[in-house]
Amino acid sequence: MRIVNSIRNSSVGLVVHISIMILNFISRTYFVRLLGTEYLGINGLFTNIISMLNLVELGVGSAITYTLYKPLALGDKSKVATIMGVYKKIYYKIGTVVLGIGIALIPFLNLFINGMYDKNIVLIFLLFLIDTIISYFLGYKRTILEADQKIYILKLVNFSQQLASNILAIVILILTKNYVLYLLMRILVHILEDIFIIKIVENKYSYISYVDSTEFSLEEKKELSKNIKALFLHKIGGYFIFSTDNLIISKFISISTVGIFSNYTLIIESINGVIKQIINNISASYGNLIAKESHDKKFDIYNKIMFLNFWIGGVSAIALFCLINPFITLWIGNEYIFDMKIVIVMVINFYILSMRMSINIPRTTAGLFFNDRYVCIIEAAINILTSIILVKKVGIIGVLLGTTITSISVQFITVPYLCYKHIFKRPLKEYYIRYFSYFITTLVTAIITYFICSININSNSYIKFLYKVVVCVIVPNVIFLCRYIKLGEFKYFTQLLIKIIC
Repeated sequence: MRIVNSIRNSSVGLVVHISIMILNFISRTYFVRLLGTEYLGINGLFTNIISMLNLVELGVGSAITYTLYKPLALGDKSKVATIMGVYKKIYYKIGTVVLGIGIALIPFLNLFINGMYDKNIVLIFLLFLIDTIISYFLGYKRTILEADQKIYILKLVNFSQQLASNILAIVILILTKNYVLYLLMRILVHILEDIFIIKIVENKYSYISYVDSTEFSLEEKKELSKNIKALFLHKIGGYFIFSTDNLIISKFISISTVGIFSNYTLIIESINGVIKQIINNISASYGNLIAKESHDKKFDIYNKIMFLNFWIGGVSAIALFCLINPFITLWIGNEYIFDMKIVIVMVINFYILSMRMSINIPRTTAGLFFNDRYVCIIEAAINILTSIILVKKVGIIGVLLGTTITSISVQFITVPYLCYKHIFKRPLKEYYIRYFSYFITTLVTAIITYFICSININSNSYIKFLYKVVVCVIVPNVIFLCRYIKLGEFKYFTQLLIKIIC
């Protein structure tokens, strides 16, 4: 059943994500051409600021999801109702606090913006704020679907929302070129999505409204509080590593550079999102496995996830390395590309982040939030300090190197250590041997693929790009196949694929 749920969640999520990705690219094309890079920069900047405000969420959502795994598996309706009731109260309070902090931040907005002024800047920020507040008051019920391995439902609803949102966005941009109207439309569609999910949850889990809830025991309250506090620290660390680049670029370089940078992040995050659909949708199933299976079984499944993570992430990193600049050139023009040195660092960060997904699954589903809670603060401090120092010396590449340095100096050590010690009960060196084996394979394959892509063919730009795409699809997969055809993990996925097809 776990495999069925994982496959269903991953396959639906993958199709939906790719469809949304295409829609986003079409919408972004009109956005860039009709509004320009400055508004694109504002979009990225305010998204980062809102992410900062969302730190007030404290990690409650993740803690609640983890808490729901067991009672859902056991069919304990009373406990599920209790947890969802507590969740609602907490999220209402958080939403109110986020709104207050956001309003208090308005007088200081210009401190973050370098190179642009818009008379509607306050209104624009308020619309961003309203959009995130909606999630606290209307969107909390989606968590029960995530915990119950029904992620595919959320994906299908989100696809409908994204389809409507992007079509309407294109129409509004063409007819009005009005950014405010564009944001108002997105808020309205977001509200409709949340209302629809509420109706689904109320029909599917109607008992959460009428089943007599039970009180949390003192032990349960302590456990939930401990996890929330730990996850809050993790959220702070995550924010300062992954959500401050736009703030630093806007402050020390320009808002236009943020706009160009956001095109790269759109592509990278889209590819990263594809990998997440495949890898992270396994997490709910792995959470079920954590509670029932032996250490050896957990380790065996994890190795399979890591192998899948490496194959998809490695091929994706190679493709990004070879294709991202040619793609942007064809998409919106040569004036929107960065130097190849910057691209290399972006791809390295992408690979590190991608490979982190698999090791985070056992860590998250086992609830190991508390053990390394203070490490995140150290990680955040290192990232901010190195990014600010380096951006002044070498520009935008310095911001990216700050993320690289942080990623390999902290999380790369602590998370594997926790998982191998507390979950797998195995020597940590096994992780690094396997990781670096995959890394070397990816690096060698990237060099070979880039060399073949660099072969000049006499044709137009589109044919040249198509040639590179074909190379990036065939060469890495063939090399990986030759390297790992006898590996147990490869045989497992081959057999699984045959079963699915047949």
